[in-house]
Amino acid sequence: MELFDKIQESVKAIKGRWNGNPKVGIILGTGLGGFAQEIKQE
Repeated sequence: MELFDKIQESVKAIKGRWNGNPKVGIILGTGLGGFAQEIKQE
């Protein structure tokens, strides 16, 4: 599977769970998952 196909699969999964329209996207690597818990929506 090509990178583009993997990204499209991820987009489809996210859209299936969330109906919003994001302003920002953050891709976290290993060990940075806790960072997502620190982000506050205004």
